[in-house]
Amino acid sequence: MRTEIEVPKELSIEFDNAIKSHYANRSEAIRDSMRLLIDKLRKEQGLGETAFNVYYAIRGEKRKTKSGVFVCPFCGNEHWSVSVEEDGSAKCAKCGEVIASKKEDIDKLLVEKEVDGYICPVCGLIVEDTPLNYTGGDTVDGKWAILCPELHNFVNGLPLLHHGSSFGDFEIRMSGTDYFFAYHKPCRDKQHGGFCDMYAGLIDNTGRVIFNLQCQDCKAVDAVKTHVPFGEQGTKRIFLSPKLRSRIGKHPWDDV
Repeated sequence: MRTEIEVPKELSIEFDNAIKSHYANRSEAIRDSMRLLIDKLRKEQGLGETAFNVYYAIRGEKRKTKSGVFVCPFCGNEHWSVSVEEDGSAKCAKCGEVIASKKEDIDKLLVEKEVDGYICPVCGLIVEDTPLNYTGGDTVDGKWAILCPELHNFVNGLPLLHHGSSFGDFEIRMSGTDYFFAYHKPCRDKQHGGFCDMYAGLIDNTGRVIFNLQCQDCKAVDAVKTHVPFGEQGTKRIFLSPKLRSRIGKHPWDDV
């Protein structure tokens, strides 16, 4: 879903500077801000918290769909979203030309385009494979992670997560000798007892080890991680086997 938001330029710059070291892109930060505001307002109304902090990964069926994209009449560059200035005008982010002098003219720049999409198996919404639905992170198979905006379901695979979000819903327990496992507490009475697959492991540039979890029952996903280990020694005391060295590369979460 595309939404135009009028934001003063100074506030936009302040927002971008504040999120720079915490989020991969502006859309992800805005979604989190909206969820926090919704919970705050619901608490004030005595309605309790929402389930916006729960994310799922249930792959949807892929299909073609139609979407609208803004096209610059000067350079032909495509924009999936357009920033509107205080006076209602909008500029092309590539060539800098004014592409609309007032808000009413912006929709005239929309051109229908065929794109890939995924049918969310939870709510049935067709989620377009466009930047508007990207989270800024990857899936385990190297694709942009696509999130259903209605039910926060990753529709194109398991996401690589750096931040945890479910406030303790996932718990780590020891399992004999020196092993441990994770389970999803809300699902402990279900078929698999909330047992979780650890489907990915990340090590960021500070040396934190991040485990990505998925509940076998409800398919909720989350991340749990260590504090920066070894004190001042940091990454100097992380040792990788030769096979793991081949996995080293650049990732959106390296310096988060």
